[in-house]
Amino acid sequence: MDMRDVAAKAESKVRRRILLALAFGLFVCAAFIAVPAAGWMFFNTARIEERQPSTVAIPEKGLVVLEPNDWIGGRFPLLKHIEIDTDLAAGHWKVLLVQPDCADCRGAVRDLADEMRRSGPSAVRWAVVSLSSGPLPEDFGRLNAACRVGRLDAHHDWFAQTPLEIEIDNAVVESARQL
Repeated sequence: MDMRDVAAKAESKVRRRILLALAFGLFVCAAFIAVPAAGWMFFNTARIEERQPSTVAIPEKGLVVLEPNDWIGGRFPLLKHIEIDTDLAAGHWKVLLVQPDCADCRGAVRDLADEMRRSGPSAVRWAVVSLSSGPLPEDFGRLNAACRVGRLDAHHDWFAQTPLEIEIDNAVVESARQL
């Protein structure tokens, strides 16, 4: 074996080591990019799935039976059906759904009016929404100016067990409970 062969072998070993080092470096760089990207995609996908739009389909007209426990985690499906002077899709709201001819509903409205009068300004914004398109009861006039009052549209016959409190945050239903 002459010196040229020894030098060629040594050069070949050096090239192999350099290529292995480059391959290892590329693998490490890819891992530093891929692992955080996969984690970001996993956690953001989970968050998006938690807040999917409501799958509740409301027909164009006719009878609609409201099942608010099915709405939790989804978009509040009544937003485009409520006739009210404010945007319930923005911010944090508690919506009280009532029937004007329901004694329990009138009691809930009176209790809310009394509570609002006692506690003064609150971080909680309230909206009282009638399921009926008829005239609103006089009890609704007892609510202070901070409480918004509206009704569901007249294109439907709305039915729910009332009074019903629905808490929404940026149009997403967080909770629903019958009072």
